[in-house]
Amino acid sequence: SAVDARARWMGAYHSRFTDLPLPVCRDLVRLWDRPPISDAPASRIWLALAHTTCALRSNDRDAATTHLQRARASFAKAPPEARAEVLLIEAYVASRDDVVAVPKMLAEVEQLLAREMPAQDRACLYARWVDQRAYEKNRAAPGKTPDHRGAEALYRSIDERNSPSFALCRRANGLAYALWKQGFSEDAATNARRAAEHAGDGGHLRLRAMALNMLARIVSGAESDEARRRATAIAASLDDEALQMRFERGWAREKPRKTPSD
Repeated sequence: SAVDARARWMGAYHSRFTDLPLPVCRDLVRLWDRPPISDAPASRIWLALAHTTCALRSNDRDAATTHLQRARASFAKAPPEARAEVLLIEAYVASRDDVVAVPKMLAEVEQLLAREMPAQDRACLYARWVDQRAYEKNRAAPGKTPDHRGAEALYRSIDERNSPSFALCRRANGLAYALWKQGFSEDAATNARRAAEHAGDGGHLRLRAMALNMLARIVSGAESDEARRRATAIAASLDDEALQMRFERGWAREKPRKTPSD
């Protein structure tokens, strides 16, 4: 059971494993991914998922696909939380390459969330499911208008009273973006600051960097500059190439803010 718990910790995206520097994560997975541990059905899928997360953090989609295929080989006998994990990662990858496949995957996740699983896993997986559904509503798909109000409603469905820090951070950060896009900048900034606090309470460095980056986009002046500096520093300290690229792309898309002197 202790071995299985360690494999689960490495394979679950919402664990604090993803808050370690990427080289450390890779070393740990390589150390554990060997017989007899890798031969155990209960551990095999989690180890494959851990490899997948490492590949995505290094922006290596080909390697991530290979490890996902390995995870799929153990899919049928895996617990519901592991199957939901596989589907959420597959949906994330497809949202960039094969958008039409995403709704079916997320529908399968929704069914799995009704199955018996640890309460903390369910809360975090639900928050991630909401995040991916909200992503589809927030994006400007060809011929469609973004539904930021619909995305806001999804994030508000995350239980604010009984959820772990990971889910609370996802909720607040998602609300920050949806409210900001609707023109409620003050409420959006409040939620971004709250997201950073939740991430800090749970020790989730990656989420804290994302929340600070969101805050930097919403506010202006010295607070924006400082939040951006801190977010960038965290991403660099984790050697997280995907996170750094996400921040850079986001800032490149932002229009320069006008100052009173302009």
